[in-house]
Amino acid sequence: MSQEKGVLETSTTKRFDIAIVGAGPAGFTIATMLAERDLEAALVSPLWPVPWPNNYGIWLDELERADPMLLDCIERRWDDVWFWGRKDGRRLRRTYVLLKNHSVVERMTARFERAGGEVVVASATGARHDAASSRVELDGAPDIIADLIIDATGHDPVLVHRQSHPSSAGGPGIQVAYGVLATLARESAPLEEMRLMDWRPATSPAAPDEVTSPTFLYAMPLGEGDDGARVFFEETSLVARPALPIEVCQARLEARLKREGFILAKRHHVERCFIPMGHQVPDMNQRVVGWGGAASMVHPATGYQMHRVLTWAPGVADAIAAARESGARGAPL
Repeated sequence: MSQEKGVLETSTTKRFDIAIVGAGPAGFTIATMLAERDLEAALVSPLWPVPWPNNYGIWLDELERADPMLLDCIERRWDDVWFWGRKDGRRLRRTYVLLKNHSVVERMTARFERAGGEVVVASATGARHDAASSRVELDGAPDIIADLIIDATGHDPVLVHRQSHPSSAGGPGIQVAYGVLATLARESAPLEEMRLMDWRPATSPAAPDEVTSPTFLYAMPLGEGDDGARVFFEETSLVARPALPIEVCQARLEARLKREGFILAKRHHVERCFIPMGHQVPDMNQRVVGWGGAASMVHPATGYQMHRVLTWAPGVADAIAAARESGARGAPL
């Protein structure tokens, strides 16, 4: 632990090497990697444990390369999946898996705690800096001091400031999705294959707005539950500017289910996703490091983002650890 004192410190502030704000997949991953490199890491989150509400699907070969320790956190796997265009389908012979979120969180929690990481349950409200250190201002707990702050609070970050969009760009495009986890009724048509993207129209013939603002179906058969066959259906607008209203995705999903004969006996959970695509990168002159959605990395809150943070976190953690070992603190770090 760094022993240098900065003007932000008092006798009551607790000091860490690194403070990571946000305990979603991005924040939890980098915090664990830093703690495993013998850095004193504080993971700051207003909730603990943190629920991960979204489904995270990922290609098996990418998970194997990124973090084989998570292979026993797989809930379902499909050895081939379907991609449908407007008329024709193609079978993709590549294994796709759905992660079991609570198992991933349990595994990362165990690794983080075993490496000596500490959880600080509080909301971060701001940050202040001097040459040697940074203070994370907290609501609900005493502020903490760290040599470096990492903001992993998602696409609407708490601490990171982004470069402004060029006036012609009009801000990021938006991915919107409406999904439902459900049990099929006994009289329903079966869902026989996993569909990664199904671009066939929700209505037949296609409504005019489906041609100008297309959406696709993401569909997962989840096996038999106690009350019948479980499924996950999600209608997604890949990207639009301005965003397609989520009510449109919901209406198209309902129309698609009706057209294909899928009858839902019980709806267990509704998923609503709103994901900016193409944000500007963080301002590189600020003292807070962005990570995950806060750094405008690809597809926050999806399995693609999960793969990205698992792949990049070791290199980022190595770079931070090496810089601290060379004596960098505060602004130089």
